Amino acid sequence: MSIAYFIEGIPGSGKTTYAQRLHDYLVSQGKQVELYNEGDLHPIDLAWCSITSKNNFDELCETHSNYREQILSHSKFLGNTVVTAYTKVKVNDADVSLYDDFSVYEIYRTNDFQRFKDTHLSLWKTFNTSHKKNTIYIFECIFLQNHINELILKFTLTKKQMLLYFQDLIGSLNDIETHVLYIKPMNIKQTFDFVIKERKSYNINYKDWIELVIEYLEKTKEGPKLGYSGYQGALRYFTDRQEIECKLIPKLNTKSIIFEHHGDYNKVFHEITNYIK
Repeated sequence: MSIAYFIEGIPGSGKTTYAQRLHDYLVSQGKQVELYNEGDLHPIDLAWCSITSKNNFDELCETHSNYREQILSHSKFLGNTVVTAYTKVKVNDADVSLYDDFSVYEIYRTNDFQRFKDTHLSLWKTFNTSHKKNTIYIFECIFLQNHINELILKFTLTKKQMLLYFQDLIGSLNDIETHVLYIKPMNIKQTFDFVIKERKSYNINYKDWIELVIEYLEKTKEGPKLGYSGYQGALRYFTDRQEIECKLIPKLNTKSIIFEHHGDYNKVFHEITNYIK
């Protein structure tokens, strides 16, 4: 049976680093491993990916013809639908219009909860029947993080409704052994400040990560109502989100573990490798 490890946690918890280290560790053990990060052309996730009709896709390629080959290399065709991991296209610093044009077609732009859920659930069910046998999959950041942002801030689901939503997703992978590995920073402010510094944009034409986060929170349906404005509001949001996620995880129909992170990355990784043995 194949195994899927979902590495989760708030921004700055080390998900990307742990996913890569776990991949390298398992490969060194002679395992067949596939690693997918947020924003990749992904078998079960659509973060930072556009979903367009073939006609719309052709129009976008024509508009951004200088990047056509790159766009095609980061796209997959599903009948008359095209999924494009558009942030993987490398553009000139002065030209970010490609990202703006493709982002319009993200599923995360929809206000239709049922469409949002059904689109993802269809991907998960397809992966359940089409995955490679005897393979270990490592999925970074795609089970809880992006979904729960929408469930809290746009669709205003209750905790019970969120639990049912995540149970439906994870339950669709009944031919795969699933594990949620949650990294829980114990000093959220320190983690938050670290990721703000780490994700500072060096493209003068594009905003810093923290500016985008604040802008996103303040534009959502529920963010302003819950006080998620400015730096302090963003910090409060990630604090609240971690608390919600840590309460949800033990109730999911999957194997799971929460690793407390006190700042020692190697210690946490040692705990991860001990868990998967």
